[in-house]
Amino acid sequence: MCHLRSVKRRRKQRAFGGIMSSIIPSMLAFIHLYFDYFLDFLYGLYYNSKKKIVSASKDPILELSATEMARKIREGELKSEEVVLAHINRIKEVNGLLNAVIDERFDAALEEARRVDENIAKGVYAGRDFKQKIFLGVPFTTKGTTVCKGLDVSFGLVPRKGMKGTEDAKVVENMKNSGAILLALTNVPQLSIWSEAHNPVFGITNNPYDTTRNVGGSSGGECSIIAACGSAIGIGTDIGGSIRIPAYMCGLFGHKCSPTVTPTKGLTFRNGSEQDRTMVVAGPISRYCEDLIPGLKAILGADACRSLQLDKKVDIAKLKYYFIEEMPSLLISPVRSDVMKSFRSVVEHFRKMTGKAQELEIEELAYTARLYTKALANEGNDFSYDVTNKKYRAVWYRELFKYIFRCSNLSFSSVMVLINAQVLRKATSEWFEENTEKIKSELLSKLGNDGVLFFVSQPTTAHYHHLSYLRPYNLLYFSLFNLLKFPVTQVPLGLSHDGLPLGVQVVSAPFNDHLCLAVAQELESVFGGYVPPNSQA
Repeated sequence: MCHLRSVKRRRKQRAFGGIMSSIIPSMLAFIHLYFDYFLDFLYGLYYNSKKKIVSASKDPILELSATEMARKIREGELKSEEVVLAHINRIKEVNGLLNAVIDERFDAALEEARRVDENIAKGVYAGRDFKQKIFLGVPFTTKGTTVCKGLDVSFGLVPRKGMKGTEDAKVVENMKNSGAILLALTNVPQLSIWSEAHNPVFGITNNPYDTTRNVGGSSGGECSIIAACGSAIGIGTDIGGSIRIPAYMCGLFGHKCSPTVTPTKGLTFRNGSEQDRTMVVAGPISRYCEDLIPGLKAILGADACRSLQLDKKVDIAKLKYYFIEEMPSLLISPVRSDVMKSFRSVVEHFRKMTGKAQELEIEELAYTARLYTKALANEGNDFSYDVTNKKYRAVWYRELFKYIFRCSNLSFSSVMVLINAQVLRKATSEWFEENTEKIKSELLSKLGNDGVLFFVSQPTTAHYHHLSYLRPYNLLYFSLFNLLKFPVTQVPLGLSHDGLPLGVQVVSAPFNDHLCLAVAQELESVFGGYVPPNSQA
């Protein structure tokens, strides 16, 4: 009898434990959500009176895609000089409000544009040359941690202030070989490691949809100026969401390509030997989906792009569709209603098209913070050393003390990165490999060569400046796919009720980039894609 009572008691305890194990996370998520709303309220008290939206562009040239600009220049409908001049004038008009461009070569760009026009008039370019020069005469920009000859190479580090590049990064060289004309360099966080474009050398970049809001990072200045129509197309790099975070916050398209195809020489301190093992990739950022494939070919080189199957035909009605609505981690903010509504509308569109879209649950996603931190450590770079321009190894508590007393050369985001490396419990190599492989194999078994995954871009729309310090792990929605080395296209989905961009990530298995891009094209046609910042002004 005693034994029977003991068994019943244990069953009740297990049942109670099961109930509590489901209730407690829900309660904590509820608390987290309303704490986030409270933070928005507090920040709004300070920022809302300061809100501005970038003015509308008045030049129709600036509304064209980079692909269309190139076509019109080739066919003589536009001069490269007038296209470049239109973008220079636009940068001068909006950069005082945005602080997106940190260095420029306007005079040199105009001279190059004149030579393009002269050569076209002389018939210098044969048909084959035109095809190879995808962006002939089109202006482009790139982020401040991509080395450009003659332009700033401080990377946001005070000890490097005033330093200039002596040669172009390989991706910049490739872009120039496509006929594109480098116009300017854009703002980044220190060494590109943070989700907001802010550093002690150049300050903070503002969002063109609302200047009190974050533009994301690290390609934040790049996305800000492209969204404001100051650049036709840009080069971004992505090691933890650095293309996709700002593309989302600024309502743009951006593609993080499959691994091993990006030439890494000239990406901050990289020398090119890292290409086959690094998480970092380069890719295009643009207002229009049609620029992504030519952008990839221009940035990476046609040979490198062959493995991405960019020209392969895709029947989107025959693809398999999967989705994951939320990351299972209390470190991350719960997804807001407007973000979830737009995400579910995407899923529903493809469910109607194909008859089904399957939701996936992967328990190991809860470990993404530790897994990504370990993966970043495996890169072989020493952030604590690099962030001081290799003068000494920064220690978080010393730098925090110096920051408080305003005598540190580090931004607070860099201090946060140093703290994060210490706070998160170190993952063993065995544990890292085991759990990374579990996530990867689960997704690969579903996606194969004919499936795509829809993934929330971020729990909120672009938040107020500096709120990223209180929501540091929200970037894991993006970083997960650097950890896995899967290709992803960030797709804009119009604007929220308060005029801020919405979007979705479209993911495929490695070297199936063409699937992401085909689905992105469908989403643009259905949901409208890029919407100018002033559309709800």
